[in-house]
Amino acid sequence: MHLEHLLSQSAKKNPAGIALVDHGQSFTYQELDERVSKLATTLEKHLGTDRHIIGLLFEASIEAFVATQACTRLRRPFVPISPTASQEKIDALLSQTNPDIVLTTAQHVRRVGDITTLQTDTGTFSENAKRSLQIELPEDIAAIIFTSGSSGIPKGVLISYSGWVEMVKTWQQVMSISDYKQFLVMSGFDVAGFFDDMFMVNSVGATMHIVPMAVRRNINQLVTYINLHKLDFLDITPAYVRQLIRHLRENPEANHHQPKLVVVGSEAWFVQEMRDLRTTWPQAMILNSYGLTESIVDNGLFFAHDIREESLSPDELVPIGEPFGTTRFFVLDEEQNLVPDGTIGELHISSAGLSPGYFSAMEQTNFREYQGVRVVKTGDLVVKGMNGLYKLAGRSNQEVKIHGTRVDLYKLEQAFRNDPEIIDIAISHVNRPPSTMLMCFIVSPLSEKSERISNLYQKAVDVSGIPTLPIKFVFVDEIPRRADGKILWSTLQSQALPKTTPGTNIDTYLEIFRKNIRFDTNPDDDIFLHGADSLTIEMINLDLQAAGLEPIPLKAFYGGRSLSKIRTWLTINPDTQPTLVRDIVSDALLPSDFISNKSNTKDSTGSGHFLTGATGFLGIHVLHQLTSADTPVYCLTRANSLALAEEKIIKTWRKYFDDRYPQELVTPILGDLSEPNLGISRESEQIIVDQVEYIYHVGYWVNFLLDYFDLKKVNVQSFDEILRLAGKIKNSLVTFVSSSSTASITSSARLSDFDGYELTKYINEEKLAHYSKLGYRQNIVAPATITPRLERPVFGEHDFFWSFIQSCLEIGYFPNVNWWLDLVPVDEVSQAITAPRQSNDQKILFKNQRPLQLSDAVATISDEANLRLGVLSFELWLKTLEDQLKQGKGKQLAPFFSALKEKGIHFFETETNAVSPGYSLQFASISSLDLLQNYVRRFLHPYAS
Repeated sequence: MHLEHLLSQSAKKNPAGIALVDHGQSFTYQELDERVSKLATTLEKHLGTDRHIIGLLFEASIEAFVATQACTRLRRPFVPISPTASQEKIDALLSQTNPDIVLTTAQHVRRVGDITTLQTDTGTFSENAKRSLQIELPEDIAAIIFTSGSSGIPKGVLISYSGWVEMVKTWQQVMSISDYKQFLVMSGFDVAGFFDDMFMVNSVGATMHIVPMAVRRNINQLVTYINLHKLDFLDITPAYVRQLIRHLRENPEANHHQPKLVVVGSEAWFVQEMRDLRTTWPQAMILNSYGLTESIVDNGLFFAHDIREESLSPDELVPIGEPFGTTRFFVLDEEQNLVPDGTIGELHISSAGLSPGYFSAMEQTNFREYQGVRVVKTGDLVVKGMNGLYKLAGRSNQEVKIHGTRVDLYKLEQAFRNDPEIIDIAISHVNRPPSTMLMCFIVSPLSEKSERISNLYQKAVDVSGIPTLPIKFVFVDEIPRRADGKILWSTLQSQALPKTTPGTNIDTYLEIFRKNIRFDTNPDDDIFLHGADSLTIEMINLDLQAAGLEPIPLKAFYGGRSLSKIRTWLTINPDTQPTLVRDIVSDALLPSDFISNKSNTKDSTGSGHFLTGATGFLGIHVLHQLTSADTPVYCLTRANSLALAEEKIIKTWRKYFDDRYPQELVTPILGDLSEPNLGISRESEQIIVDQVEYIYHVGYWVNFLLDYFDLKKVNVQSFDEILRLAGKIKNSLVTFVSSSSTASITSSARLSDFDGYELTKYINEEKLAHYSKLGYRQNIVAPATITPRLERPVFGEHDFFWSFIQSCLEIGYFPNVNWWLDLVPVDEVSQAITAPRQSNDQKILFKNQRPLQLSDAVATISDEANLRLGVLSFELWLKTLEDQLKQGKGKQLAPFFSALKEKGIHFFETETNAVSPGYSLQFASISSLDLLQNYVRRFLHPYAS
């Protein structure tokens, strides 16, 4: 198969067959073949035999189709560029690739600059002097396709002819694409999906439909188009899936044609949405496609009709499935070792169509050799489940995907930090259907903040490379943080709620709504039935920001649906906090199907222990304590087999302990905290019920950046399963490991002031209170900040204390304040958790009787580093820090500056020995100063004299 001959071969077989429908106009294979031949001849006369790069600046259209085919026929490498990109991005891509000529239309020729152009719609040449630098690429390179551009200038992926041929062959063999005749193409011209679909269509002599933007943005028109042309192959994104489902549910009479195959990709979507689409189009084969440009897009497929789909939870992401065609998946850890099934690692891909690399060798480190196979690292964290399916588990960096484009939040944040008028900044994303929006929280002394929004937005567009980037800017007085420096995201999010007062700017809001919706409608009409969609909402919010008005949350649009209801929402502007509190408090109740009849429980014949989290830092120490008492322990472990589960536990054991692993006492139990019934088989559950009396719940998703609802499934719903299991064992004792920070949450506290991790601990404590009232035994141990053991310190460099010390040494001064650090060693914490209790229903706050005062830390640092450290009053030190931050010094403390300025000496807990209501108090025997002194030399070594 030769890529350059696909169109001409189909033209010979079926010259009168419709090859392309663009904006309602049809073109036969013979017509297109003739136009391609004519353009290829013209180009060959101009270019000669050189293989210099050809630039293509088009929207998805007949002109783009012909230009691409002409380049392919001449085997000349091309770089596709979308005219919707910013002028800065277009200039950057043209400057980087330095094409010999740019093909475009009369409408967009002015955007090219001083490069020779050919207007394919008019035939007009515009000759310019050739540049001194001409770039030629190897014979097999067909195109340079630029990816998202999260760092400002995107990465140019080299696409080979052999790679595209492999992609077409795979689809023909695996999916029998010759069975489909009408293909819908929704991809933009500058992404690989456009060319993948084009070559697939050409290879089978089918018809490619390029849908106008006006039709894409109007779901009613899109459904009409699908019905009219009887499209049988749809390649769409989840954003369109959601609109199709909603529209066809509300307009069942419009659902009179069902496609044969629906391929959904580019962004993550949810299992329930896949099921809804399957219900909407029961005759269609529906699959989720996963891939990246570096590996010619399609690498993993998951079929909605897969029998394993029934085991998936409705609110989890659709799996990426299994490798597709010649693709192989490798899930590796940070040391590039293959991780066991059931363990999270970074996905690496190999395939016959893998890209040769990046243009100008940019980011070449993404490609590497693994076990003699060339692979590309995706940046996606995945886990292979026991059912063989690969599931997404996040990103290895801070990238998020918006409109199919990856945006690096860290690089975006750093770009804003270079602004001298920005004191502090935090960027997060709200990933809730129907779209993903960035939230940018800014601390700045600017008085005219509204005038800055347009400049900030332009900077965000330049860095992200997305012309219509959905980002909301919120000016706040501080970025609220915990004592350890972690951002209190829930508090930040609450500050982003609309602040429109009743009757203020209502007319301006509605004027912006009508401008973007662009139709005359009765105020009570459903705006979505008139063509409004998620993109419309984003554009409305961007205009509101430009006008200095607060954007409107998505729920207001989708809950209102009409202008009259949105007007009511703007006037009343309900506070969402009571809803948040109500939802969280309801989570604290025991599940309705919980076994409350104790007569149904069974007597345990043993006195064994059941432990979750055994492969974690605290969990392995708890296991060490339990086995030292020579008692059997059953460890819930996520793995693909018992052998791998045992291997995981042993590996963790040997990382922290030198003594013999007690294999005869430890029994792995295959399971997963995120699965119903903990993923435990009936046989394993029976073993636990028969042999276990004591249950220790240590396993937890520790993440201070995610909100409560992101952590709820693993941290809260799993606890329901723990208690269900415990309820089946008569006289079982559940010991729950909580957090000392939870002790400060009272019934009258504002739950939004606490981060999601703290709230999950709090909710589980409340569950245990209900559990105890039913007559079951339970204990709670809430430790303070856990450190490694005294004799084996392991220090992390990314917390507040490290940043504080580094910055103080850099600016030369420490503040004269009475701050405390409450540190407890992990071995003593594990002893407190496993210690026999005289009674049940205890809540123990495990703290340090001798916490570390900042002045003691400064003295220790002075002695160890042989430095004479200056001390200033807190106010003067804060002013010095502010001055130094403006000069680029002490940057480690920049993210914490507002919290320090606002909270002052209350930034750390001062009354460390206070007994919180409902808790008894237990102390560690080692002082925080002893723990600090043991390894202070290690992290201060660069400052030693």
